[in-house]
Order: sequence, then structure tokens, then C-alpha cells
Amino acid sequence: MLKQRGVSMIEVLVTLLVTAVGLLGVASLQMNAVKNTRESQMRSIATVLAHDMAERMRSNLVGLSVPNQYYDQMDGTATATDCRAGACSPDQLAQYDYWEWSQQLNNLLPLGTGVVCIDSTPNDGVDGNGQCDVNLAIPATYAIKIFWDEDGDGVRESRFVTKVLP
Repeated sequence: MLKQRGVSMIEVLVTLLVTAVGLLGVASLQMNAVKNTRESQMRSIATVLAHDMAERMRSNLVGLSVPNQYYDQMDGTATATDCRAGACSPDQLAQYDYWEWSQQLNNLLPLGTGVVCIDSTPNDGVDGNGQCDVNLAIPATYAIKIFWDEDGDGVRESRFVTKVLP
């Protein structure tokens, strides 16, 4: 009877194959964990920024109310009067709030942009077209819609929406 000495080449190759498949699985899990963590981080930032704008709006009830509606579909590119330095009118405060909020979106989210508008159907709209219907039913419902590029392809495909009732 022959006694086996050592390990055959086939056993070594099978062991290497099983180990390689296991390591590839671990690497795949790690990549997915990093991706999901990044997505969660961006969604959390969008949530905080949406609630920040909602609180800004609620602190300026004159600018929010009918017939003023200063927060409806503003332009965030125009430089606004710095309302931290002194007293501002409700219109100036709304412009400043929107300008500062737009800067935060741009700085904290990849290709971040957003719109605030009166909208009775807030869960629609895409980047560049918020599809705001300006339905002035009482009470008017404001929608805060934030768009950003989640996967780095240069397209703002991710969206976060929240409603604000004055």
C-alpha cells in the first residue's frame, strides 16, 4: 500500500480557486458598502438642506403668504442682499434665503440644484423642469425639490422632495 506524501497539484489549484472566489466576493461586498454609504450620505445632506429651506420659509411668513409668495420659483443665481448685516424686507429675505440655499446645494451635493415652488403634485418634475403647477388652493402647498448627480455621470438623476404648508 502506498502512503500519500504531500499535497497534489490539483488540490493546491482547487484551494487557490476557492480562496480567490471568496476574496472576490468580499471585495464586491466592500464596494457595494462604500457605494451605499455615499448614496446615504448624499440623501442625508439633501434632507437637511430641504428642511433648512423649510425653516427659512417658516421664519418669513410674510414672504411666504398669499399674495406675496416670494419663495415661488426664485432665481438662485442672482446675488442677494446680505440680510445678516441688517434689516431686510420680506422679499429681500426670501431672495437671500434662496441664494444662500442654492450655494449650499452647489457646494455640498455633486451638481446640486433645487427649486422651491407652489405645487399641488410635488412628487413630479425633473432637473431643469420642476413641473410646478402653481395651484393656489388654500392653503398653497410649497414643494422643495433637490436634484443631484449621485453616480458621477454628469446627469442629475437623484431627487429629494418635501412639502411645506405655510
